[in-house]
Amino acid sequence: DNFLAQYRDQETRNWKKMTAEQFLEVWNHYDEDGNGYIEGDELDGFLRAYITSSLPAHCESVNVDEVISSAAFEEMRENFMLAYDDNEDERIEMGELAEMLPTDECFLLLFRRENALDSSM
Repeated sequence: DNFLAQYRDQETRNWKKMTAEQFLEVWNHYDEDGNGYIEGDELDGFLRAYITSSLPAHCESVNVDEVISSAAFEEMRENFMLAYDDNEDERIEMGELAEMLPTDECFLLLFRRENALDSSM
C-alpha cells in the first residue's frame, strides 16, 4: 500500500493541500529512525512512493524495481535530489520536504519563521 497515495487527488493525481498534522504524519512515516532526516533506505522508500503515487489508481501497487531499472532509478534519485536537496547533503530535511509537498501556507510560514529563529541562535 502506498502511504503517499492518500494525499493525492484520486482523479487528477495532483497533491491535495496538507494540514500540518498530515505533513507530520508523512514526515514521521518516512523518517523511520527519527534522526530528523529522510536519507538512505528511507529516502529510496520515499522516492518509490512519490513516483508510484502519481500513477493512476489501478497502478499504485506497481513495484518500481520491476518497471524501472536500477540505473534509471538512480538517475531519478539524482534529479530528485538536485531539485529538492537545497543544501546538497544527500538527505531531505523537514524544510526541504515542506517545499515539495503542498502544505497549509500558515504552517509553512510558521515553519520558516521558527527555522530562521533556530538558525540565528
